[in-house]
Amino acid sequence: MAQWRLSHPLPVALRATVCATFALLTVPASVAFAQTPILAPPTTLGSWSTFIDDSATATVAAATPAPIAVSELFFPTNNLASWGLGYSFPDQTKTSIDGDALRVDVGKVDADRTAWKTYVYQKDLILKEGQAYVLKLRVKADAARQIWVGVQNLGGDWHDVGLAQQIDVSTTWQTLTFPFTAQNLTELGEQFVIQMGEQTGAVWLADVSLAPASGSVTLQGPASALQVTMAKPGDHVWSIQLNTNPFNLVNGHNYVLSYYVKSDVPRRIASVVRISSDDYHDVGGSDYSEVVGPSWRFDRIPFTAKNVKQDNVVVGFNLGAAGTGNVTIGDVKLVEAPAN
Repeated sequence: MAQWRLSHPLPVALRATVCATFALLTVPASVAFAQTPILAPPTTLGSWSTFIDDSATATVAAATPAPIAVSELFFPTNNLASWGLGYSFPDQTKTSIDGDALRVDVGKVDADRTAWKTYVYQKDLILKEGQAYVLKLRVKADAARQIWVGVQNLGGDWHDVGLAQQIDVSTTWQTLTFPFTAQNLTELGEQFVIQMGEQTGAVWLADVSLAPASGSVTLQGPASALQVTMAKPGDHVWSIQLNTNPFNLVNGHNYVLSYYVKSDVPRRIASVVRISSDDYHDVGGSDYSEVVGPSWRFDRIPFTAKNVKQDNVVVGFNLGAAGTGNVTIGDVKLVEAPAN
């Protein structure tokens, strides 16, 4: 029988609305980062600047965020934008929506039938250490098979954080429930993953839900935030920018950028760690583009610094060309991560 393997999400495919590049970091299980932050809350006007080109009109002001009551941690199952897809055989693997279900077609497996060579996932879960959760889902396949279900650290050694289980799947729908307690969380964040690389064929997932075992969990959320109001969105995504003051990173060192973000209406934004002059190239924290909405989203972006220029690095958010309204960004933090 195959053993549980921790997913190793190579950045070959991400959820349809998100593109990101991740550097793989090594983090001992149950150890959170203790490094002094390079950037740290509070996120206040004095630490940030704006760029607004002639095609746009926008203002920025301090915002007072409220605590987050989390009752459901997943995006809808029957939406491709909710899911990331990891695979070793890109021409032989695909996802699609079939009614109210996500369908995953596995067209090829390796000689060792390695489970994590094909998997789907939802990442950047907002979990709380020691909290009890319940994962629920419905699943079926076109032939009897096994899949792996887990919630795991998003990087480092990819250790599970309370749930890692192999299940038997049949050709008829099964409703499954997995209670677990979140443990050994780190600043890299967590993801839910289903691995199915041991066997070719189709797997359907429906009504996937992850919620606190009872009611909701109140998290602190961001302690400080800035709100950008776009009266005229501009012609380009970079027409409206919110940027930190310059700082320095070290080439070859690992870092993790994290922040909260929400928007009054669904819109696409992009964050980037880049230099602040010349060609404005990114320094490893490549453009991370995502669709955000009215609920707080918490993002963590691991990366390895490259092509750094001394004291000339900024974290920037590109908010233009996505309609009028408000985007709120809170508790932006950048810490150095352990070396590989």
